[in-house]
Amino acid sequence: MIVYRLASDKYIKDLNGTGGLYGPGRWHETGTKVLYTAETFSLAKLETLANSTFMPKNMAVVRVEIPDDVSIKELMEKDLPGNWADTPAPMELKEIALEWIRENRDLVMKVPSVHSPFERNYLINPLHPDHGRLKIVDTRPHPFDPRLKPEEVTEPKPKKKVSKLDKGDIVTIQDALKDPKNVAGGGKMRIIRKPKGK
Repeated sequence: MIVYRLASDKYIKDLNGTGGLYGPGRWHETGTKVLYTAETFSLAKLETLANSTFMPKNMAVVRVEIPDDVSIKELMEKDLPGNWADTPAPMELKEIALEWIRENRDLVMKVPSVHSPFERNYLINPLHPDHGRLKIVDTRPHPFDPRLKPEEVTEPKPKKKVSKLDKGDIVTIQDALKDPKNVAGGGKMRIIRKPKGK
């Protein structure tokens, strides 16, 4: 069986679910390693777009071969809580997936997609003994059509305004050292304006 995954081109060959350590998903909490894949490329793309505010960049697709003889746990809509498709996802989904990982009986858990009711996502448990039997068929870059999402616009940071000081308004280092109040904490010197007429 071939499944599909879209991810940053830097990590496209990582099948260890490392991303789960740094952020939550519909089926996991932060700190849980789980690999999300889809049964079709179009579903993998739809899932990526649904979880992106702006146009994904530097993306790639990987096709992964799962041996036909591995065990798969399949969940249907009727097996899930009535609000399973809500956003944010209910905690029950994460609990279901965590129990599946802890039981460690099935390499794959087949679950319905919120975004495509006729297609399925395949969650893969990196801790399962059969995980090492996964095979990367191929990878390739995949740029997204710019019509699908807006580009992220990064506005330049405003430059700090530097006030112009007259030569007569600046206290010399020698003058500043005479008064401890003129020295900033940490041993750094600060510029002090000399009062007018003094």
